[in-house]
Amino acid sequence: MDRKVAVRETMLEYAGDPFSWGVLDCCQFAAKVAEKITGTDYSKGFFYASEDDAEGIINSANGLENLVTKILGVDSVGVEFLDVGDPVLVDIPVMGNMIGVFNGNHAIIKLKQRAVLIEGQRILKGWHLG
Repeated sequence: MDRKVAVRETMLEYAGDPFSWGVLDCCQFAAKVAEKITGTDYSKGFFYASEDDAEGIINSANGLENLVTKILGVDSVGVEFLDVGDPVLVDIPVMGNMIGVFNGNHAIIKLKQRAVLIEGQRILKGWHLG
């Protein structure tokens, strides 16, 4: 599927759905976009229903970057190597690191209140889906 279409369709499909750990959170939103692009369900095998569960999985992988690298099976790269729809690691003040979706200039992140657009300089790195 075209990457821009995948991001747009995912945004529209889940626009009215509430944030829910393990169902529709920052990582699950990025996984839904990645599945539309690649046809692979990267969230398969990861079950969690709370922030504590998610933190446990992240901590067992020695951090969010290591966890995403392991799940995707590719190393992280700089922003200059990313395409629209690629998952990105973003630093959000006060909240810490989160996973978003690259849209070409910014990151789209599903937060508890809504999906937000985060300025590109907050993107630390990402994973090119190929």
